[in-house]
Amino acid sequence: MTAVTAVALHDLTQAFDNIAVSDDSNPQPGDVDGARSSLFAEGLAAAGAGGSVGSDGLTFNLPTDFVGTEDNALAHGQLAPRPVMRPASAFS
Repeated sequence: MTAVTAVALHDLTQAFDNIAVSDDSNPQPGDVDGARSSLFAEGLAAAGAGGSVGSDGLTFNLPTDFVGTEDNALAHGQLAPRPVMRPASAFS
């Protein structure tokens, strides 16, 4: 039997447990895809990372300083119930 514990998060950053962005000279800590690959900070900066991007009427603020820090949350079998409405491109 597996125990299920509910933990309320006030901010997604509280669940961050994975490093996706690394420095070109030290890619080891990154694992964006489970195969030890990472996104290189220098390439993201050259492409204009940071600031905001929009999609479907929603605005996403992108970080500007995130090299080698936990910057995303991996799913570990959690359920995220939400009402069924129109297809969503983001959770609010």
